[in-house]
Amino acid sequence: MRADLLKRKSIVAAAFPLIMILFLSYYEKPTDEKIIYFSSGVSNTTLLVKIADTEESRNKGLMFVEKLGRNEGMLFVFSDERQRAFWMKDTLVHLDMIFVASNGTVVGVVENAEPCRQELCRTYSVNALSQYVVEVNAGFARKNNISPGSVAVSNL
Repeated sequence: MRADLLKRKSIVAAAFPLIMILFLSYYEKPTDEKIIYFSSGVSNTTLLVKIADTEESRNKGLMFVEKLGRNEGMLFVFSDERQRAFWMKDTLVHLDMIFVASNGTVVGVVENAEPCRQELCRTYSVNALSQYVVEVNAGFARKNNISPGSVAVSNL
């Protein structure tokens, strides 16, 4: 009888880490990073983005960020489609801005937007409606053949 009890305890002890991993993965807090896949018809690329989906996070954006990784950026998420304008106030790195419609189609790209450390900064936009804007290192769009008509896919 004592041997059976010890056997059960060892089974529970061995299973406990697996149960905790399953529990934590099921109840894991949502991450503020997502993966976006871009397809241009010529090439495909993957990008790890931080999500800016609140007014506060969209207003801050990439201000004061000194460096982005090669395939990193920020995804600005809005609740509707409209013409968007962005500025580079207190942004320290040159960026490409990729404007994406609600259906995932790239509708415009601004290349090499310049940082601005003044009070009045230039705004950047495209002549199309977008629900999402992705900011990445300058040169990313050209290097990966991302242009109007390319497709962006994410698990948002």
